[in-house]
Amino acid sequence: MFYNTRIQPARLMKKCTCCPDLQISDAVVIYSKCFKPGCLKQKYSELRIVKMVNAARKKAGILPLEINHNLTRAAREKSRDMCVNNYFSHESPTHGTPKEMIKSFGVSCRWSGENIASGFPNPEMTFKEWMKSPGHRYNILKPEYTHTGVGYFYSSQGTFKHYWTQEFGELI
Repeated sequence: MFYNTRIQPARLMKKCTCCPDLQISDAVVIYSKCFKPGCLKQKYSELRIVKMVNAARKKAGILPLEINHNLTRAAREKSRDMCVNNYFSHESPTHGTPKEMIKSFGVSCRWSGENIASGFPNPEMTFKEWMKSPGHRYNILKPEYTHTGVGYFYSSQGTFKHYWTQEFGELI
C-alpha cells in the first residue's frame, strides 16, 4: 500500500520541510504556494481524493479501494505527461491508452479505468466535478475495482496549471 490512510494530518504536517506554511485539517487543505513534486501537499491532495472516493463508495454500499503504489506512480506520470506535453486526453502520445500505461508500470488488471481532470485547484472541486459526470461517477462507484492510485501535478507553465488523474483497477 502506498499511503496508510490512517496517517493523521498533524503527522503529515510535521514532515513537510518544503512548505512550513502548509495547514492541514481533517476536512480541507489550506494551500501554500509550494507545488514541488513530492511535497506533502501533493500527497495529501491525492489522499483526499481517495478518502472522498471511499466515502462515496461506502455510502453506496461498495467496498473501499486500496491504494496501490504502482497505480499511484502511473497516475502521477499521466498528470505530469498531460501538462508537459500539452494535451488533455485519456490517450497519451507518450504512454498510449490507460490500460497500456498501467501495464507499463507493472500492474496487471482484469478491469481498469481512468478519471482525468484539469484546472481544478483542489481535490474537493475535482471530486465534485467527477461525481457530476456519469462516466467519472461510474468509475468511482464500479464495484469490480479494488485498487486505485491518484496523481496530482501542478505547473504555472501548464495550460490548465492543475492536472489530476485517478487510475482504477481490479488487480490480477
